[in-house]
Amino acid sequence: MYKKKELDAAALLYEVVAKCEKYQYSERLAICQYRLFKLAIGKDSATNLQAAIRFEPFQDKLPENFRLDALLQLANVYYTLQNWHKMGFFADELRTLATVIYRGRYQNKKGKRKPGKLNIDRPLVVYYGQGYLIKGGALEYQEQYEEAKKYIDGYADLSWFEGLDEIGRLEVEKFKVFARMNCYNIDLSTGNFEVLNDYVHLLEKYPDEILPSMVVILMAANKYRIKIDTVLKKLASKISVGVHSENYYSRATYRNRYAEFHYQLAIYNFANRRIKEGIENTLQCLKLSVEEDNKGKMLDCISLFEKFKGQATKEQETIYETIVKGVNKDAETLVLSGYSYQPELLCSRFSD
Repeated sequence: MYKKKELDAAALLYEVVAKCEKYQYSERLAICQYRLFKLAIGKDSATNLQAAIRFEPFQDKLPENFRLDALLQLANVYYTLQNWHKMGFFADELRTLATVIYRGRYQNKKGKRKPGKLNIDRPLVVYYGQGYLIKGGALEYQEQYEEAKKYIDGYADLSWFEGLDEIGRLEVEKFKVFARMNCYNIDLSTGNFEVLNDYVHLLEKYPDEILPSMVVILMAANKYRIKIDTVLKKLASKISVGVHSENYYSRATYRNRYAEFHYQLAIYNFANRRIKEGIENTLQCLKLSVEEDNKGKMLDCISLFEKFKGQATKEQETIYETIVKGVNKDAETLVLSGYSYQPELLCSRFSD
């Protein structure tokens, strides 16, 4: 049923097997929990967190081929939840496991017959490279830039990786591009805007990367009070909430990044006295955050709107009130009591 995409029926049966399994350390139970985790993630932040918490105790009981994907998924869930410590932890686990598997297949098999095919969803090089990329991203989010650069070096050139087929070689090329972009991210985040033109030229060749990169560019511009109107005119029009590639980024990841883009653009427009545009961006971010159940970003948007509410049009006030009616009452109470949650969210490139 799972392979036939009859997912609701498959989930029901996995639940039954999980409840009936009497051995808590059994591989079968771990696989059931893994499937249930996969079926649950992607709907909203609260569901993702519950799914991750339920699954975590079973991930180290999985066979290696399942565990590679499980660790990648866990790291990405904690990325969307902005839990950088957990994100980095599972990236370390992923990198270690991929390294062990690689050494067992190639470095310790010299002179022996060619290793058989691995029963995994993606080429092994993807899991190996993502282990470095996600760890570097976790450090970047915590502003540990020099440490992050060390991990960028780990996936910047993976052409040495044995056993690459055509798909694997394409993934290696992707990692090269991601490494260049993430180096530019760190340059901008530390105030080096001399690389911006080169970064823009690179992004024009890779439209799928414009959104995560524009978030970083805007954050750096807001941090250092740099005007980037020319860059926005060139790239922002190529970003749309309804258009994205599923090749590397899930719908939930894309939409959360799109919300963050509008939030950073709102801050930029307010700083440049474009109040109406800033309010429009704030409302767009709020709407998306409600849809994705991103409570932290909801509170950010409500707090930001309240600062400029006196300059909103009647239409904008009506839209705001309509959206807020759908927000959890606890979130409204926190805002009214003066609470404001403002995470520093950068963006890197993760496969989901």
